Amino acid sequence: MDITGVLVSSRKLEALNERATELRRELAEIEKQIALCMVELGQLTGGHVTPDENASFRHYILWVLSKYSDRQLAPLDIARELKLTDKRDKQNLRGILGRLVREGRARQVSRGRYQIAR
Repeated sequence: MDITGVLVSSRKLEALNERATELRRELAEIEKQIALCMVELGQLTGGHVTPDENASFRHYILWVLSKYSDRQLAPLDIARELKLTDKRDKQNLRGILGRLVREGRARQVSRGRYQIAR
């Protein structure tokens, strides 16, 4: 067994894992900034600017909440607006709404009703 080779490869692997962790943090921050821009655009345009085709599911959810910022929306309302029919997509919607509330990007105004955070 080549101990030196093992040590070199182990150090390289550790450095790569650290870099991957840094990139994931950076990506999360960029996605957060994109989401905030989507919210701002939605509020400034009354929801008339739709997310681009490569936007994440959570950006579409934020867009709907911004578009109807004067209303309290149920997950079903958002699903209808996004034309979701798959049960799994609707479950994901509920999970994402919960995360958006915890992140302070949306607020739960009553049981099962959400609005964009202001």
